[in-house]
Amino acid sequence: MGAGIALDDSCNHASCNNPSDSDTLIEPQMKVDRPGNESLEPSPPSSPSLPSLVPAGPGPPPWSSLQVDSVNSSCLKLELEELRTNRPKGPQGPRPVHTFKTGAMYLGQWRNNTRHGKGEQEWPDGAKFVGAWINNLVQGRGLLLFADGSVYCGEWKDSVAEGMGTLYHQMAMTSYRGQWAQDLRHGNGVEECHKGSMYLGQLCWGQKQGYGVYHWADGSLYAGQWKDNVISGFGHYRASDGREFKGMWRNGKHHGSGRYSWPNGCMYQGQYYQDEKHGWGTFRWEDGRRYEGYWQMGKRHG
Repeated sequence: MGAGIALDDSCNHASCNNPSDSDTLIEPQMKVDRPGNESLEPSPPSSPSLPSLVPAGPGPPPWSSLQVDSVNSSCLKLELEELRTNRPKGPQGPRPVHTFKTGAMYLGQWRNNTRHGKGEQEWPDGAKFVGAWINNLVQGRGLLLFADGSVYCGEWKDSVAEGMGTLYHQMAMTSYRGQWAQDLRHGNGVEECHKGSMYLGQLCWGQKQGYGVYHWADGSLYAGQWKDNVISGFGHYRASDGREFKGMWRNGKHHGSGRYSWPNGCMYQGQYYQDEKHGWGTFRWEDGRRYEGYWQMGKRHG
């Protein structure tokens, strides 16, 4: 989840089968600075990487992969072709259990040959949907339980996650509560990890984008701009040990103007380039000494 912040332990498609990949999310790591050394600068958190939990080798079909940042509703459409060609017959409203060629079983209301009204459908792998159907498509509120125990509960439109909803990822032990569009996190939301880290902010088509606040379990915090799931733009980082950086970031690194301070009173204010002090800047030591001038790749120059 390169340098930046990960929401996983930070904290695209979810499916109806068990993901078999054992990837886990990685907690951001920080370098330990020794205050007072003018060549030191804060290390940004490590870059976000939302692992793709896709089964490797023989196993469930591709649509069964489960990732932490999306809901794959493909399983809800598997029986559409069969319904178009076989046209089940029976009374309007509730009917006995109907078994499809895929092995899926539907129990609920019908209108002519379409699932229409309240109903639940279960697939052979144990995945299950409970909610409302209109003309064979899931609409309104519903719950999709995946075979590995992951759950999406929320709003649907035309059999895709759309509106407000919550996804709990069993394997990664993460959750997302917020807005969805076309099966992707889109809008405002909250991501949480079982280890205590959390992201609150804006997302765009499954990526952190815009303004967001990231909390580490140890109390460290970043508040600022994101782009394509990475810290970019103006932001304020405050470590749990009192170190602090406020300024510009690019691709998870300090890049542009910024101010970095240590808890013992040391401070640097000036230009950064790819995480290095570079350009005009001022460094002040805890005893009041200061250097004001040019820097080149982290070293005084001039």
